[in-house]
Amino acid sequence: MTDSLPLLWLAYAILSLVVLGAGYFAIGFLPRRVRWPLVGLVAGLLWTPWYYAIPATTDDPGFAGFAPAVMITALDLLNRGPGAALLVLSIGALVGAAVGLLISIRPTPPRAGGRRPGHRTAREAYDGRGARQEPSV
Repeated sequence: MTDSLPLLWLAYAILSLVVLGAGYFAIGFLPRRVRWPLVGLVAGLLWTPWYYAIPATTDDPGFAGFAPAVMITALDLLNRGPGAALLVLSIGALVGAAVGLLISIRPTPPRAGGRRPGHRTAREAYDGRGARQEPSV
């Protein structure tokens, strides 16, 4: 019998990357400073691990291991109410949003005179006669 848990985690990682990529493109209408923290928040929710233990009903030792905290929190809420997994999930979401915010505020190099180099305004693109001035090689 083989241990399929690494394969399960790999499948979960690939599917969560697909969800994050689709979510990033789905909220493309938002500015970058809002989009990255939202994607980071969802990534924090998806990728925060947490320990679980399920007692056995018979003489078996039961199950224990790590799983995504969002799944453990959902099971905790269904079974007995909010537990420590909810706190860990919240911390993971906040850390993810903070990382997303750091990504969104990358420093940009200052522009010379407030414009890009070699960029002409619409007024500068026309000569005095009102005709467009074509570039020369």
